[in-house]
Amino acid sequence: MARLLSYVSGVIVVAALGVRPQEPIGGRTPALAPRPPPPAAAQRSQTAVDDARLPDPLYPNVIALWEGGKPGAALNALERQVGSTDGNAPVEAIILQARLRAAAGEYDRSADLWD
Repeated sequence: MARLLSYVSGVIVVAALGVRPQEPIGGRTPALAPRPPPPAAAQRSQTAVDDARLPDPLYPNVIALWEGGKPGAALNALERQVGSTDGNAPVEAIILQARLRAAAGEYDRSADLWD
């Protein structure tokens, strides 16, 4: 049973990778034609995925403080830069404040912001 499962899983992997069987040594079966290239639209869409990247953060100095292990200083810098994060601030500032509060151990205040 284990041998059968191993064989079946190997066949599934080979099928998923698109590997074609080799022609027998005697050459009795005709060779398989090579696969055509993917359509141009598929090639363009893959190029866009390969070139995609996230935008730079809106508050790089706050992120630098946070990554430096100073969530309290990062919170102060964020509040100085944004003014107030009471719900009228940009969404990124509110999410960043919630994450910084959690990093600083202020879990209740962080949960309030997420709500």
